[in-house]
Amino acid sequence: MGGHAIHYSIKDSPLGKKESIEDFARVMSRYVDVIMARVSKREDIQSLAQYSSVPVINGLDDFAHPCQVWIISYFSLSIGLYLFYFLYFFFFK
Repeated sequence: MGGHAIHYSIKDSPLGKKESIEDFARVMSRYVDVIMARVSKREDIQSLAQYSSVPVINGLDDFAHPCQVWIISYFSLSIGLYLFYFLYFFFFK
């Protein structure tokens, strides 16, 4: 797919102190095609998605870790389909 990540550390940035999340979302929307953020509060990811003009993926917040669940579900489904294919075509054909 050819994507490249831009790492933006919250610890070293003025985000939330001198720079608002709304400004950050508007500026980053000009530079990237998608934003994946790991934040400490769910309100931060919601305001980031509200003011961004590109899709925002919730990587982690204080409520959940949705990307981890998706990856586990994807691999579980892949393994299940592989086993179904193996069992069906090698034992029932």
